[in-house]
This record gives sequence, structure tokens and C-alpha cells, in this order.
Amino acid sequence: MVDMLDDLPAIEPRKLDHRTIISMKLAADIQGLGLRFIGQDGRPFQPAQVIVVPDHQQQDGGPMPELEPIREDPPLEALLHQIAARCDETTQQMAESDRRGAAWEARVERQLDRYEDMVQWTVASEHARRDGSQLPPFPKPRVYADDGSDAGPSG
Repeated sequence: MVDMLDDLPAIEPRKLDHRTIISMKLAADIQGLGLRFIGQDGRPFQPAQVIVVPDHQQQDGGPMPELEPIREDPPLEALLHQIAARCDETTQQMAESDRRGAAWEARVERQLDRYEDMVQWTVASEHARRDGSQLPPFPKPRVYADDGSDAGPSG
């Protein structure tokens, strides 16, 4: 009988799925045929050699130095300063957000006022066209008292 084990390649699974597991079991059942895992770089996987060093002994054989305990908690005063700084930052961020929100609301309100004026003019112009009367003049943008910008009531 011819020795076929020398001619059989090792199984090199590229992904782990149902078929890979079955073929790994078959390969493990064949005496002399081993499993070989190939890494992403294309080289066969080699298990690392681990050297166990006892905890009570250093590699140089000398005694372990006494370590100072590490203080895990920062001082209370430093924590209080951090909290106060974060509160100040949060207050400033909220004030800035409120300012931006108020400006956005004012801008949207002015745009809505302008659209409302345009809708009223459109309705009035359709009535005038249907009645055969003169078209109303197109409304000018509103002027707000707070900053003199367009698109707001003049009071």
C-alpha cells in the first residue's frame, strides 16, 4: 500500500464555518495529518513560547523592592476645583446656547412674518384679479424696533 499521508496537504482554514469544522475533525481523525493555521501575512501560525516566572522572584534573582502604595483618590480640594470649573463651563455653554436659540427663533419668526405677508398679498391679488380691480402693492418687508432688520412688525 502506498503511503498517502506524505502527499496530503495540511488543512489551511481561511474562515471558520460549518464546513471548516467538519474538515478539521476529519483531519484530526487521520493519524499523522496535522492542522496548520495560516495567518493574515501568509506565514504558518507558530504558538508562542511562554516562560513562567514565579511571583516571588525576579529574573535577576534579587529581592523584590518594596513598593509605595499608590494613592488612588485625588485630593478633595482638587475635585472641588474641577467641579466648579465644569459648572462655570456648563453655565457659559448654556448661555451661549440660549443666545443662539433666541437668534434662531427671531430669524424664523421674521421669515414666517414675511411669508404671511406674501400669502395675504397673494390672496388680495387673486380677489382683485377676479373682481377686475387694481392689484394691491406688494408689501415691503417689516421693520422690527429691536434691531431695524427686515421682515418684522414696525409696532
